[in-house]
Amino acid sequence: MKKKLLLALLVGLVSTVSATETRLNGMGNPGILVKDNSEIFTFPGAIVNYSKEITVEMRQPNDVSSYTLGGNLPLGDNVLGIYLNNKLRGFGDRFSANSNIDGVELNNTIGFLYGINMSNMNLGFSLDMAFDKNNASYDNDDADIHTSSDASVTYVKLGAGASQDKFDVSLILDVPMMSDETTEFTTFGATVTGRYFLDTDMGTLVPAVILAFGSSTHKVTIGDNSAKLTATDIVADFSLGYNLSVTDASMLFAGVEALGVSMTSVEDDSYTNTVAPKFYLGVESQVKEWFAARFGGSKKYMILGATSEDDDATAKTSSSSAPFDVSLGATFSFGNFDLDANVDEALLFNGPNFITGNTSAFSADLALSYTFGQPKDVSTAAYEEAEYVPSTQPASITVIKNPVIEKKTINVLPEPTPAPEAVETEETTETSIVE
Repeated sequence: MKKKLLLALLVGLVSTVSATETRLNGMGNPGILVKDNSEIFTFPGAIVNYSKEITVEMRQPNDVSSYTLGGNLPLGDNVLGIYLNNKLRGFGDRFSANSNIDGVELNNTIGFLYGINMSNMNLGFSLDMAFDKNNASYDNDDADIHTSSDASVTYVKLGAGASQDKFDVSLILDVPMMSDETTEFTTFGATVTGRYFLDTDMGTLVPAVILAFGSSTHKVTIGDNSAKLTATDIVADFSLGYNLSVTDASMLFAGVEALGVSMTSVEDDSYTNTVAPKFYLGVESQVKEWFAARFGGSKKYMILGATSEDDDATAKTSSSSAPFDVSLGATFSFGNFDLDANVDEALLFNGPNFITGNTSAFSADLALSYTFGQPKDVSTAAYEEAEYVPSTQPASITVIKNPVIEKKTINVLPEPTPAPEAVETEETTETSIVE
C-alpha cells in the first residue's frame, strides 16, 4: 500500500478516513470544494457514496438542540438516509433568522434522503420538515374579556440531485411559512449548486457555482388596515479549484472563493453583501493509524452596501470588513468508530482544569461516526494500490481513492506470457593423464 499526499489548491476532492461537518470546520470550512459525507445535504445524489454509516454532530457544547443524529442505511443497491434534528441551511436558515413571531420558532428539522444507484450516475432526493404551533385563549365572562392567540410555523424543503465521479449537481426548494392572528410571513427559495472535476495532465480543475433566488412576503393586518412588504433575494457564488498529487500521508490545501454576491431588495431599499475574495489554508495529516491532526483558517474580504430611497432623497452607505477565522482539530479512530473534535483554543492558552482551575471546554464541537458492515482500515490515508496478477482473462485493478467515498474497478488486458528462453548447453570433454 502506498500513501499519497494531496496538495489541493482551491481544495476539491480532499478526504481522509474521517468525514464529517466537524472535520470541515477544522480545516477552515471550505464548503463544497471538499468531498465529505456532509455534502449529501447539498448534493442528495452523493448519499450513495456514504452507505452504512451513522453520525452524531454535536455543534455547541452542552446544547442538545444543536445536535444532529442520523445514518445512511443500505436498501439493496440504494441508500436511505434519516437525520433527526437536522440543522437549517440556505433560505430556511435565513428565514429563521429574519422572522419573529412570539410563541413559535423555526429551528431544526427531521430529514429524509434516498439515493438510487444507477449504472452511469447516482440520483438522490431529499425531504426536510419542521413545524411548531402555539395556541392560547383567555375567557372572562364577568369582565367580558375574551382573547386568543394562534401562532404556527411550518417548513418544507425538497431536494433532487445527480452525482457521479466527474460532477455533482442539485436543485433545492425551500418553502417556510409563519403566521399568527395579525401576521403572515412566507418565503419561497430555489438554489442550484454544481461542481465539476476536470482531469488534466497537470492535475484536476474543480469549478463550482451556487445560484439562488428567493422571494418573501410579510403581511400585517390589524382590524381593517393591512400592510405588505415584499423582499427579493439573489445569491451568486463562483469558485475554482485545482488538485495536485504528491507523496506522503499528509494533506496540504489552499483555496479561494473568487466571488460571492448576495443582494436583497425590500420595496425601495436594497442591500448587498459582496465577498471578493475569500481565502482558505490548512493541513491534515494521518499521524498514526488511530490519530489524524488538522488545522485550517480562512480570511474573508467583505463589502456591505445599503441604498434607501424615498420621494425626494436617496441615501447610500458602504462599509467593509475582513474577518479571520482559524481552527484546530483531530480525529481519533478506534475500530469502526471515528471521533472528530475541534479544540477550543482557550484550552491551549489557559491549560486544563486540573492544573489551572480554568473551566475551558476541551472541544468547540464534536462528531462521532460509526461505519458498519465491514472492518475499516484506518491506516489508509488517501489511496490504496492493488497488486496486478497476470491471468488468462482480463484482470482488474481496484483503486480506492478513499475507503468511504469512491471505489473504481478498471479492467485491463493481461500481459502476454513470454516464451521460455532457450538455454544453451556446451559439451565438455574431460581428459585424464596418468603418469
